[in-house]
Amino acid sequence: MADWWYYYYCRGYNRDKSTYENHDFALATYKVTPDFENYKYEPIKCHFQIGQNIQEGSIVVLNTTVGKKNKKRFITGYYTVEDVGDSQPSIATKGKFTYSPIVMNKNSSLLLLDNPIEIDYNYVLKIFPEEISEWEKNSRTLVENISSKTRNTHLTRFQKDIIITNLKELHNNGSKNYLGSNYIF
Repeated sequence: MADWWYYYYCRGYNRDKSTYENHDFALATYKVTPDFENYKYEPIKCHFQIGQNIQEGSIVVLNTTVGKKNKKRFITGYYTVEDVGDSQPSIATKGKFTYSPIVMNKNSSLLLLDNPIEIDYNYVLKIFPEEISEWEKNSRTLVENISSKTRNTHLTRFQKDIIITNLKELHNNGSKNYLGSNYIF
């Protein structure tokens, strides 16, 4: 089963603030997918690769970059795929990818905008332990290295288990799930 990392543009992208609030982690106002309010994602509009091999039960981990000068990377949640639609190929993609919306399972998905997981050095050690020595040798920043490993790439079972467990713990400890009707501020 194919699980994915998914990067989305949030409202706090390229903004300089000392602290960020939950609405800063929300989907940028100029974007239409993923539609957290209506539980759907349209792969033809963004990261069509996901629509190619995702199936019912697949997990998509949501992450975003916040800030301008000192960008920080966060995991804000995940969704479980409930349905993939009819998988009709699109003319725009020369018949290779589905244009069908992916439906999120609202009972098995979380969007924790009030307490996302910061992917800092310590968290990288947990989810990318085999990569860190290589990252320390190159001249890219931590965020640049994370971006190269989480943009349009498959999520490993190891990463999925850690991330989903951490997100569920945050939710059980009081973080609000903004997926669905609660997504509107």
